[in-house]
Amino acid sequence: MLNKQDHLVFIVLNWNDWKSTLFLLSQLLRVNCPTHTCKIIIVDNGSTDNSLKFIRRWLSMNKINFIMLTENELFDCSKLLNDISVIIIANFQNKGYTGGMNTGIKYALNCLNPSFLLLLNNDLAIDTNFVNELYNIPGDIRGPLVLNYYTGEFILQPQTYLHFPFMSFFAKISSNLAITERHCAKKKPLIVTRLEGSCVMVRAEIFRKVGLFDESFFSYWEDVDFFLRAHKSGYKIVFVPSSIVRHMIGAVNLRIKKSNPRAAYYLARGGILFIKKHYRGIKKFILLIFYLLYSVYMFSMYLLYLCHKHSALLYLIGTIKGLLGETGISTFPERYLVRNR
Repeated sequence: MLNKQDHLVFIVLNWNDWKSTLFLLSQLLRVNCPTHTCKIIIVDNGSTDNSLKFIRRWLSMNKINFIMLTENELFDCSKLLNDISVIIIANFQNKGYTGGMNTGIKYALNCLNPSFLLLLNNDLAIDTNFVNELYNIPGDIRGPLVLNYYTGEFILQPQTYLHFPFMSFFAKISSNLAITERHCAKKKPLIVTRLEGSCVMVRAEIFRKVGLFDESFFSYWEDVDFFLRAHKSGYKIVFVPSSIVRHMIGAVNLRIKKSNPRAAYYLARGGILFIKKHYRGIKKFILLIFYLLYSVYMFSMYLLYLCHKHSALLYLIGTIKGLLGETGISTFPERYLVRNR
């Protein structure tokens, strides 16, 4: 249902992957906009593959009105005209998912007066009606049903803040541990504690009250941290199974035995940082021990099941770096991957 007062802003992050970004952008420009205005922000995170050139060329060829800004112009709204559909913002360096998304969120809050922000990974396939399904369901933070792009299978969405081995098995025993296919079959919205972070619609006021993504995480776990902060502040998080997207899953895809060594590092480190941030005393100590045991399990999965020794090693080192208190961007994964090409 069209709301003549609401404004929706899509935010997509690009880093050295302009083909995926253009694939998603071509779909976003065809979605049914449920609000008075829908605008798209593309944040380029210091790409070195000429992403900005290819994205601008594609927009010009398709006669789509856009403006180009840098991260120094987040508070300059003078270039924005009513007929602008796409706003490109260039970060000077890779700020990770957290810093990249925060760039787009800051500009949206400063210049676009949004009612809702829809944050999307660039490796998604969507249909034209998925936004309407999200928008028409009450809730402060809303997320769709996410399918594995390669297999079409449902991606398990844990409802515990920390992961543990054999989650899919235990979720069959207790429906409170994760959103499963049983919940999806009912086609009814469900109030949850967290969502799959690749596609999330957030009421803009939440970022103003709760804060933006915590950039100490750099990438991964920032969504879990945000959901926990929003939940503690009393905001309602809603899973909407009638809205469907398909995710190409760049971090760990067990079904097709795919993994990303860089992601493995930040996944491991992020879990440690999350525990250290949100827990205290004996509970913190117990959870850290638990997470270290979980890290051994994940190391074995990377090494023995995925047969990816670089991901296994970087997961292990990421765990150690988290214990040592490293935050933000790390030079270690890049130096390791360069040495081991």
